[in-house]
Amino acid sequence: MKRLVVITKDKLIATDTVIPIMLEFYQITGCKVDFYVPYKHTMKFINSNIVICDILKKIAHVHIVKSSTKWRKIEYLIALLSWFISALFGAKIIHFGTLNIWPFKILGLIFNKNIFFMQNDTYIHDNAYFNLVARGMGNKKEIIDRDFSDSIECVGSNLIFSDPDHYMLINPQNKNKNVFIFSGSRLRNSWLNHLSSLKDEYFSRINNLDLSNGAIVYVLTTFESNPVFKNDSSGIDLFKETISILESMDLNIPILIKPHPVTQMNVVNSVLESSSIDNVFVTNLHPSLLSMVAKVWICNWYSTTCADAYCMGVPVIEYTECSDLLLKATNGRSQGYQYVDYFINRIPNNLREKIYSSCSNSINSKRCEPLDSNNLLMYLTS
Repeated sequence: MKRLVVITKDKLIATDTVIPIMLEFYQITGCKVDFYVPYKHTMKFINSNIVICDILKKIAHVHIVKSSTKWRKIEYLIALLSWFISALFGAKIIHFGTLNIWPFKILGLIFNKNIFFMQNDTYIHDNAYFNLVARGMGNKKEIIDRDFSDSIECVGSNLIFSDPDHYMLINPQNKNKNVFIFSGSRLRNSWLNHLSSLKDEYFSRINNLDLSNGAIVYVLTTFESNPVFKNDSSGIDLFKETISILESMDLNIPILIKPHPVTQMNVVNSVLESSSIDNVFVTNLHPSLLSMVAKVWICNWYSTTCADAYCMGVPVIEYTECSDLLLKATNGRSQGYQYVDYFINRIPNNLREKIYSSCSNSINSKRCEPLDSNNLLMYLTS
C-alpha cells in the first residue's frame, strides 16, 4: 500500500498548494493521505472553505498536531512517533518547514530520502518581497542576497519549488538535493476536472444565483491598517468605493464576494446593508471554482487567488491605493504584476471602464499550464 503523509502549515495557502497533489495521489493509488494540521484554529480556516473540506473528507485522514497548551509536549511526541512509524513503512512525507525544527528534524537523520520540503506558493511571486519593503525591512536586492551563515537547512533530500530561482535553492545548505520544479498545482487537469464535475452542485447551493451571464468575482482581505496602503483607512475606503462603483453600473450579472478568513464580516455586512446594490452573493467557494464562471476578477490588495483567475483566462483588476514606498519598490505596478491585467491606483472611472470591457468579452481559455519538471507525482506514487 502506498503511503503519503502531508504536514501543512498554519496558513491556508500551504494546504491550497498541496491538496491537488493529494487528490491526484488518491486518484492514482486509491490510498488516503495522512494529513496533519498544526493547530485547532488551522482546521477552522480549512473548514471555512467547503471545497477543500469536502475533498479532505474523501481523500485524507485528518489529524491535529496540537489541540491544547497543557499537553503540548505529549501531542508533539505523539505526532513524531506517528510520522516515524509511517516513514518506517515507506511513507513519503511532504512538509512546509515543520521538520526543520527540533525534535521533528530527527526524522531527517533517518528517513531523509523519503522527506520532501515544499514551497508554500504554487505560483512564482514577488509579493512577499514587496511586502517586506513596504514594511521598511530592506529592498528586494538586500532581501534576496542574504547571508546564509545562520540559515536553517530544509530537512529532506527532496525540494519542491515553483520558482527555480527561489533564494532557498541558492542556500549552500540545500545543495546536493533532488529539486522538483512543480508549479500551478491548481491548474492540473485532475484538479480542474474534479471541480468541474461538481461545479453545478456547489453553485446550486447559492439561492437565486443565475450564472447564465457569468459573474463578477470580488475577493477581499482585511480592512485593518496595512503598510501596503497609502492611508490607515484605505482598506475600508476602497471596499466602500468599489461597492459604490458596482452599484452605479447596474450590470445584469451577479457579483460574488469572496472574503478571506481574516476579513471583518461585520464591515462587509454593514456596507452591503447600507447600499442599494442587489444581486450580490457572499461565498466561500474555492477560487478555482469561481474562476470557472468569472467574467472579471477584482481585488483591492493583491491576493494569490488572482493568479488562479489570471491563469484560467479571467481578466484581473487590482483597484487599490498603494503607499509611495510600495509603488517605488514595484515601479508603479501591482505586487503580483505577473497575474494582474489592470492595475488602477484609485481612479474610479478607470475601474468602471475595465469592468465594462471585461464583462462584454467572452470568458477566455486557460493562459498558463502546470509544470512538473521531474515527475513529482510519479515519484510520490511509485
